[in-house]
Amino acid sequence: MHQLIRHGHTITTFFDLLGALENDMTDALAFALSRSPHFLRALVADLGHSARFSYEDAILSVQTRRPNEGITDLEIQIGTSFFALLEVKSDAKILAAYWGVWFAIAIVGTFLHA
Repeated sequence: MHQLIRHGHTITTFFDLLGALENDMTDALAFALSRSPHFLRALVADLGHSARFSYEDAILSVQTRRPNEGITDLEIQIGTSFFALLEVKSDAKILAAYWGVWFAIAIVGTFLHA
């Protein structure tokens, strides 16, 4: 068996390289969405935006800071027709016990325009 060891620790997932904190997972999710039109379309459809859209019209923003308003984890904007704020949480023990996932995404809000 091949092993990858970094600083004396075995690397088993890319999160062992990138980090397993909420911001690290948010960055990885955003990166995957930015590289996979099918993944992005599936997530956006699950969030209620069923209209077809050009992948090039999608803007993903991570860790956007707004003075006096805080920081959003992940924003997805599709032109002027769709905007979603997603909050990523790690170590969601209840969700992990129920669904077997180790992080959760809370949809803070979606905004659809006709």
